[in-house]
Amino acid sequence: QYLKYASSVIIAKFLPLLDTFDSAIKNTKNKETLNEIELIKNEFMALLKNEGVMPINSLGQHFDPFKHEAVMIEETDNPKEDNIVVEELQKGYMLHGKVIRVARVKVTKQ
Repeated sequence: QYLKYASSVIIAKFLPLLDTFDSAIKNTKNKETLNEIELIKNEFMALLKNEGVMPINSLGQHFDPFKHEAVMIEETDNPKEDNIVVEELQKGYMLHGKVIRVARVKVTKQ
């Protein structure tokens, strides 16, 4: 178990780099530059996946305090939409099924 999670501290230090890639992809208008950034990000993400890192899927999911940190709340009148993640402000990640960074999200509340 120790060896399985020993790299979690180092991997967690690389996660802000993924945030930077996501921000660059979101804000880049030039298609050629966008393709290059996406290529680099995909290679980096493939390396992390080989180490057991997976992103937490949050959008449309029920809020889970073990995987999510609610930083914004949006009111809803629909009881079926209560406690649902509607926006992901910062992606969360797991290492071999263990959360190494929670996702920062916007959640609906009735």
